Amino acid sequence: MYIGKFWKKLMLLIITWLILFILGGILSPIISAAEQKFPLTMEYSVMGKKRTLTVPKVPRRIISLAPNNTEILFALGLKDRIVGVTNQCNYPPEALEIAKVGDYWGENLEKIVELAPDLVISGGREELVEKMEVLGLTVAVVWPTNLQEVLDFILLVGKITDCEAEARQLISGMEQRILAVKNKVQTLPPDKRLRVYWEVWHDPLMSVGPGSFVQELIELAGGKNIFADVGQDYPTISAEMIIARDPEVIFLGHMGSKIENLGQRPGWSGITAVKNGRIYADINEDLVYRPGPRLIEGLEEIYRRLYGG
Repeated sequence: MYIGKFWKKLMLLIITWLILFILGGILSPIISAAEQKFPLTMEYSVMGKKRTLTVPKVPRRIISLAPNNTEILFALGLKDRIVGVTNQCNYPPEALEIAKVGDYWGENLEKIVELAPDLVISGGREELVEKMEVLGLTVAVVWPTNLQEVLDFILLVGKITDCEAEARQLISGMEQRILAVKNKVQTLPPDKRLRVYWEVWHDPLMSVGPGSFVQELIELAGGKNIFADVGQDYPTISAEMIIARDPEVIFLGHMGSKIENLGQRPGWSGITAVKNGRIYADINEDLVYRPGPRLIEGLEEIYRRLYGG
């Protein structure tokens, strides 16, 4: 009886060793393939400046210092690696449950260090980036200025987090949706493309121009921004200019104005958009002002408001 039990235990031990050996042979190439990419050094441009980034190992503790970057990380399936975000990182809802490191415009450097990140994905605040790098933190500066750069930075984040395949899949889906809108716009006769006024703020009056995401989205959606010629991304303009350019559609991209009050502004009752009731105040601002994956939703929403379908 004792000998029988001994051989059973020995056979069980041998089988266990064999299983571990086989699994080790299967998994080790996967693990080593990921680790062999690191340390990873990349050169890229952000806001017109060249940067060199070296990521020593696959990041497992990531802090995001801008809402758009948090959305990119979630879209790549990295929520379990995010250990810190700003108070403004409100999407997706799970981001609200992650430890906060202060506001986008006033991060808590001590809290960032305390969370011991192996990668910080920052916005465009250079002085904060310099302070973090002096402390030995690995910092990627991600701040797109147009839609193509959004796609490029998604790929960058994918590469430095060992999620390149996921990034390319996300980008492909976004490009397909952009193309779908472009194809619809191509069927519009030039004289049917609507004149658009986008109000960023009401006092003083501010709109959008070249260099803004909203300008790009309006044009991709087949609209004609009435302030496309001003030479500034967010110009301050006058009521007289708006009246003279007579927009056919008005978007209120803020919470400061109400639709019913626009016709009460001096001279505005004669504007085509006001006369026809083509005023929209309910578009989610984050879809058009936040340079992340949801810009595509903003593009699709603008197209629907302009032309339906």
